[in-house]
Amino acid sequence: MAELGAALDNLWFLLNFVEGLLFLASAVYFTAKPEKVRFMISNFAHLSKEKQARYDLKGLSRYVCRAFTLCGAVCVAGAVAALWLNAYAYWTSTLLWIVIAAVTLRVDNEKLLKKYRRDAEE
Repeated sequence: MAELGAALDNLWFLLNFVEGLLFLASAVYFTAKPEKVRFMISNFAHLSKEKQARYDLKGLSRYVCRAFTLCGAVCVAGAVAALWLNAYAYWTSTLLWIVIAAVTLRVDNEKLLKKYRRDAEE
């Protein structure tokens, strides 16, 4: 029980753990409500309803969910590492999840949308 009290006193542990929980909660939310993922993909929310119907929102939601789950896992692992390494583990895991999010949730969403397109013609 003393270790738990010491862990909760560690600010770096708390920051990483809360970040991880928020990412995991977001992953669960986008799994439960796939239509809410529209705002996460740039310009997708501005497409007409007919064009939005061409894409598989459940597939896009699973894609975003996997990215958030991976970022959440990195944050929780960083929280555990922060028990021994303090700020070094926090900043390393923060940098890692930013890189993962930047690579996974690409700026070029044409490739992403092409992957989840339902029909073949434009």
